[in-house]
Amino acid sequence: MENKPEESLDNTPENTGIEPVTNQRDAQTAETESSSSVEDSVSIESEQSETTEPIRPIQLPIVEPKNKKTPWLWALLVLALFVIADGVYYYAGILNKPKDEAKVQTVATSSPSPTPSISAENIVSSVKDLKLQGKIAPIVKSDKTSGETDGGVNVYGAYPYQIDGKKFANDPLNVYGTGTLGLASVAKSDFSALQSYLEDEGFSQMKDEPYAALITEPDQELVYLSTKVLCQIKYTHSTKSTADDADMASISCADLSSYEAASTVLQPFYDAYVASVKPAGGPATYLKAPLATNDGMDGYMNASLGISTVGSPFDSSEGFFYQEAGRDWTYVRSSQDGLYCDWLTTDTMKKAFNGQPCYDSTTKKQSIVSA
Repeated sequence: MENKPEESLDNTPENTGIEPVTNQRDAQTAETESSSSVEDSVSIESEQSETTEPIRPIQLPIVEPKNKKTPWLWALLVLALFVIADGVYYYAGILNKPKDEAKVQTVATSSPSPTPSISAENIVSSVKDLKLQGKIAPIVKSDKTSGETDGGVNVYGAYPYQIDGKKFANDPLNVYGTGTLGLASVAKSDFSALQSYLEDEGFSQMKDEPYAALITEPDQELVYLSTKVLCQIKYTHSTKSTADDADMASISCADLSSYEAASTVLQPFYDAYVASVKPAGGPATYLKAPLATNDGMDGYMNASLGISTVGSPFDSSEGFFYQEAGRDWTYVRSSQDGLYCDWLTTDTMKKAFNGQPCYDSTTKKQSIVSA
């Protein structure tokens, strides 16, 4: 017979807190219930696991915060880009602002310098800037259309030009000119410089220049035209063998508007001349400047001006005209010796030329017209 170990007082029901099993059936029942309880617990846990498994991705704690924070991150990113762009625009505006203000201020406070209009006077006055080699020719005698040195050498003068629509050529009302003196080589060099100067200013050389045949070597003459100005340049060789510095380069310029204004003034005299002389076809008539008018008696007037044909300036003569008060001009005659007293055959003519000098063919002396 085996000896059973002695039960400890610590295993008593009172000490363990577990009720004693009264019999084997109760024990089995308890075991069965315990097993069933365990299975039920496992089954519940399994069901809970199967129930929560499909929605687990939605309830993940990591996914939900990301979905909430991402819109804010995009908003912050867009806001940051906007702030950066705005800052770049602002500072770019600051950097450019002084330049823009300076430009605006320049436009507002100052106007562009006007381009000097091309005129005969401006063209001639600018010749001094060409640094020509010769010395400036001293002009001591001049009128509106010509200038001479103290030795009587013509430096510049009028050149005839025919305005479109007119049947005659005429001198302008005003001519501007200057010239230089020096050795032949110096004067020729200045002549070439004047030619280049006009071409640089947009002038074109006149073709078929009507007075070209009158120029003999070694003298030279060229005529240039722009849309507003006519200029003539000349090289003149001295005929004085002892005057080494007498060769001359010169320029004469006149505004085309001056030619046109003169043609308007001269038109009545051309009409009177044509009505009396009735010239046949041929070179156009050339009415020279200056036009001289004088008062006669009782509102009568007289006038004189040079008349020739284009291309033959040396064959010119002085034409005389008179006008009765309120009437058109009437042509009398032309002469290279002035007015003849015996031309004035009527009282009207004598009243118009009253007080003017005339040549008396009978006495061979100068006389004064008396009405």
